[in-house]
Amino acid sequence: MADKAKEEASPKPEDTPEQRAERIPGFYRNTVEANARLAYAAKMFNLVSPATMVGKIPEGHAVAFSMTTVDVRDVKVGGETFEAEGGGGLSIMKSALLRIAAGAGIVWEDSRLTPNDPHNDHPDYCNWEVKAVVQDFDQTYREVIVHKRNDWRKGAAQREGKSDKFIKQERIFIQEKAESKAMNRAIRILGALRPSYTLEQLKKPFVMVKLVWTGESDDPELRRTFAMMGAARTLGGRGAAARLFGQEPNFQLPQATPPPQMLGAPARRHAVIDADEEEPTPAPRARAQAPEPPPTPRPAAPAGSAGNDTTVVKFGKNKGTPIAELSEESYVWYLEALEASIDDPERERFRDDNLLHLAAVKAARRGATAEGKY
Repeated sequence: MADKAKEEASPKPEDTPEQRAERIPGFYRNTVEANARLAYAAKMFNLVSPATMVGKIPEGHAVAFSMTTVDVRDVKVGGETFEAEGGGGLSIMKSALLRIAAGAGIVWEDSRLTPNDPHNDHPDYCNWEVKAVVQDFDQTYREVIVHKRNDWRKGAAQREGKSDKFIKQERIFIQEKAESKAMNRAIRILGALRPSYTLEQLKKPFVMVKLVWTGESDDPELRRTFAMMGAARTLGGRGAAARLFGQEPNFQLPQATPPPQMLGAPARRHAVIDADEEEPTPAPRARAQAPEPPPTPRPAAPAGSAGNDTTVVKFGKNKGTPIAELSEESYVWYLEALEASIDDPERERFRDDNLLHLAAVKAARRGATAEGKY
């Protein structure tokens, strides 16, 4: 059986690209079949996997293989690549990276302004933090926390060599850009992706591998228990199942001795990454025993100042409209008008109030559009 599995998964000289791709996707409970396809994928495609070989597949689980392709055209003409910094090949856009992350089982646990960074109060500065986790074949987890800073304040090094038009666009979407870059970095770290690829490499599909729960088992008792667990979950959990069928699901997993920790390894492995560094070095981080304090709130407009309601438009044709309800075009116009007022020497006495209002406008907009813009 082992030889047959290897034969089925092994590449053949006469295979077309389509036939090669057909050999990969699927769920495999047999380690020989899984390892044969891992070896094949590593040779013929871009492999994104916790490891290139699996020793044992846990009971009730399978190794899942999925595949995606990257549109190798430049992003300027609707593709998913752009020239890497320094001209060293092509980098992958976020849309393709998110597909790779989904296939590899990467889960986002947190995405927020980095706590306790006082500079986050400034509307032209954003330090963003994302936390992502992926499961390895041994059922342990790798966790990474990535920080990305966008600093477009006057005099910041990040402004050097950038046009005013570019800086203005970056300031408008400062938080969205910081979050996107942090997420992209986290995907590359957990998926062990290269920062850039050649055109020929990107023409090959990406094969993503992850450990998944199937409930399948050769043990009849475990199969029955897993089926009951799956049914209860599908029907909506304990409360929903009771309302639908008039009774609570009643099952218990068979008692077993918990598996020993191998070599004292923790359940999660941590790394903290600064996305502003070219070659960051992961550093161990102990899991916090107490919740971290909430992020420093952005300043509110002082009581008694003109137009103290900072969540609505204060001038123009949309005056009085909540920021969250503005169209994209109207939002950009209002932000540019505010920034022009801040930079106008004749309106210097209103500058502090306008800076506070600008920060509140951006915060209100972020809360309304976060899900749609990423």
